[in-house]
Amino acid sequence: MSSLEDAVDSTAHDTSFSGVVRVDRPDEEALIRAYGLADRAHGIASGSKAFTALAVMSLVEEGVLALSTTARSLLGTDLPQVADDVTVEHLLAHRSGIGDYLDDDADISEYPMSVPVHRLETAEQFRAVLDGHPTLFPAGEHFSYCNGSFVLLALLAERSSGTSYHDLVRRRVFAPAAMVDSDFLRTDDLPGCAALGYAEVDGAWRTNVRRPRGPDHRRRRSVHDARRHAPVLDGPGRGPDRAPGEDHSHDDPAQRCTERARPIRARLRAAFEQRRRRARGP
Repeated sequence: MSSLEDAVDSTAHDTSFSGVVRVDRPDEEALIRAYGLADRAHGIASGSKAFTALAVMSLVEEGVLALSTTARSLLGTDLPQVADDVTVEHLLAHRSGIGDYLDDDADISEYPMSVPVHRLETAEQFRAVLDGHPTLFPAGEHFSYCNGSFVLLALLAERSSGTSYHDLVRRRVFAPAAMVDSDFLRTDDLPGCAALGYAEVDGAWRTNVRRPRGPDHRRRRSVHDARRHAPVLDGPGRGPDRAPGEDHSHDDPAQRCTERARPIRARLRAAFEQRRRRARGP
């Protein structure tokens, strides 16, 4: 075992780490390890904000949006408590001053949303949770981390492009980077190879399906797609595992997960049948 493997294994053991670690060196995968509960959340929490930012900036690059575009110019009379001078740049930089819809510090045993999550499928539907939060400070005055900023960005991206937020990210982020295992999956309709995700409550683990699949949280991707995403942040180009000319724009991650899980399930069924036959005897 290499010194890198020793170091990662030791750290994971000492910290009771649960998750996946991947280390890449130029032109090689140096290490990939999984630790802890097999179904510990593969949702990537606020890592999803990077995808929202990339989709928005691709629209800025094309001139569909500008960093100086005000939210009000696209909102019209919607969300009246968003100040008129809040811009795309303010939202991207967490300097908008808008009130936030989600308290990340709230007790996990408390329901954090004002709307049932099954009603939050589209960016437009998130208006119900974005509304009613007073401005906290003038736009640009200082930094204040805000989940709602990225939900609002998704809404602005939809309205300016005429394309749904989910499809914008699929076409402008996932497909160019060959992130074939990433998508917006409902937590109550996951394919066989998707991790459920657990939360610890009162010393026990329970499946946590309360949060929506929004522009700021809860997208799902594999550790391999995390690697494919990295070069995209450095500039234009293709993902490291994508062949020239390869098109992933119509890939179906849920179907691919189901196909990958099928032989595993078949082996489990065969093992179960063999055990049952042995139990019956000759």
